[in-house]
Amino acid sequence: MFETAAQAIALLARIRPVPSERDAERPRPGEFVEGARYAARRPDLIGSYLADLAATVFALPTALFPFLAEGLDATWALGLPYSAGAAGSLIAAATGGWTERVHRHGRPVVLSTALVGAATAAAAFAPGLWTVLLCLVVAGGAHWIGDTFRSAIWNRSIPDEFRGRSAGLEMLIGSAGPALGDLRAGGLAARQGIRAALRTGGLLCFGSAAALSAAIPALWRYDQRAHRVEPTTEPAAEPSVEPTP
Repeated sequence: MFETAAQAIALLARIRPVPSERDAERPRPGEFVEGARYAARRPDLIGSYLADLAATVFALPTALFPFLAEGLDATWALGLPYSAGAAGSLIAAATGGWTERVHRHGRPVVLSTALVGAATAAAAFAPGLWTVLLCLVVAGGAHWIGDTFRSAIWNRSIPDEFRGRSAGLEMLIGSAGPALGDLRAGGLAARQGIRAALRTGGLLCFGSAAALSAAIPALWRYDQRAHRVEPTTEPAAEPSVEPTP
């Protein structure tokens, strides 16, 4: 193990910075704030962030899986709930060729969030292990679809000068959402039970998707064809060739 880590460090040390193709500003402490200000000017972008938070905070409660397996008398299958979401993502990715034909990216973001919530709530009523796993597979696949279209919105409509600044906000949401979701699910399960925590979280996620579509219509109407980012650099002019005398 030590040899493997030493080899990885040695290889990383040999990596050299990739030179930028064009002049870029040096990083500044206030860039994160600038990215947040840019996002605040775009309701569709804010809606995509909130949809991601709704899915990770209210649904997909990984902290409950050990207790859920114990309640189902299936402690031997504890690894299956953890891998069910990944299996759903794999299935969605393998059959996701249709995503390139969708231009209104905001709609699948909202609908996938609603499906994540519905599948999580359905898991609360599932009678046995395999039904619960099926619900978690559906939730994982729906979350993959939402992530795909959220990433398309972020990567294809944010100008280059704000791309890195917005990435910091995206990373903050991506890391804080699941942690807050586990805290919410664990606290609610301690007071009301595992099934109640699943049911409440799923319904809150589903309701959040409905509320987002009503409160932020720009997200529901988002059309990628109207939000293409134009290149910020002009193409190099072809050298002129003077006629020979």
